[in-house]
Amino acid sequence: FAIYHLTNIVKKVPAGTVYKVEKIQYSTSGYPRFKVAGGFISANKSIVAVYKESSNTEKANKVVALAKTKIGDPYTQSASGRLGPNSFDCSGFVYYVYKTALGIVLPGTTTTTEESAGKEVSLNTLKPGDLLFYGTRGNTYHVGIYEGNGIMVHAATPEEGVKETAIKYYEPSFARRILN
Repeated sequence: FAIYHLTNIVKKVPAGTVYKVEKIQYSTSGYPRFKVAGGFISANKSIVAVYKESSNTEKANKVVALAKTKIGDPYTQSASGRLGPNSFDCSGFVYYVYKTALGIVLPGTTTTTEESAGKEVSLNTLKPGDLLFYGTRGNTYHVGIYEGNGIMVHAATPEEGVKETAIKYYEPSFARRILN
């Protein structure tokens, strides 16, 4: 067995090494892997590898980077197209970005179901990757992804599509942090 950081071998791991599996999580390519302290274990026919876990900053950067590649994509109200990959509504956009960038499946594809993801954070302590909600809890009508520097990326309207918006002009009601 070998421990890998991305594709580089870090050290050998003796056969019979026991790891406490915290949960099963899917990679961005859809393969299952076991979450263990400090990383992931995944396997194919020829090797079992332990991968070092990305930091939350690296994860947030992946979320924001993917979200920004979707700027200009159309907004849709079609049930069949709202989850991407080429058109979105606001909650479908958030769901798609987290699932595609990190393999994180949010608890639903509507704003009200996504309200239960992660933990609530103050609007004064926002970090990239945080979800920004509009409306009252249990009755939200919009969600976007905080990019940083007072900017969010979101599937705005049918006329505007996916775009960046300064939150000082469209102040969120509350925020949730997915990446602890």
